[in-house]
Amino acid sequence: MLCQCFAEEILVSYIDLLVTNKSRLFAHPSNDIDECRSFHGCQEKCINTVGDYHCTCSKGYRLEENNKTCTDIDECATENLTGTNDTVKLAHCQQLCTNIPGSYLCSCRDGFYLSYDKKHCTVLQLLEEDDVSGTLSKFL
Repeated sequence: MLCQCFAEEILVSYIDLLVTNKSRLFAHPSNDIDECRSFHGCQEKCINTVGDYHCTCSKGYRLEENNKTCTDIDECATENLTGTNDTVKLAHCQQLCTNIPGSYLCSCRDGFYLSYDKKHCTVLQLLEEDDVSGTLSKFL
């Protein structure tokens, strides 16, 4: 009796598995329905797979837990590195950071200018009036 109940339980579990996953188990690429062509609910990008689909987001956005909605990543915010006491800013701006949709902009405080790498700031050196006159006379 114990063996028969166990065997029936396995059979029921196997049937449930087949019914639940039949679209994936028996799907063939030529028979696949492209869910991305119809309403899929993805906020941004839909990727069709055999028997299913999934949503993705553009660079600078993260997929929410509902696996459909995309939210801007604030690259300027300080985030905790998982499993550590360390924090990091994704933007790596040396001085000032402004979050914009899907990206960020680095800038510098007064007296500095943004370097070629668009992240670091360099001290702005002002020329004395005599230096400017001397430099200009060379070109005149």
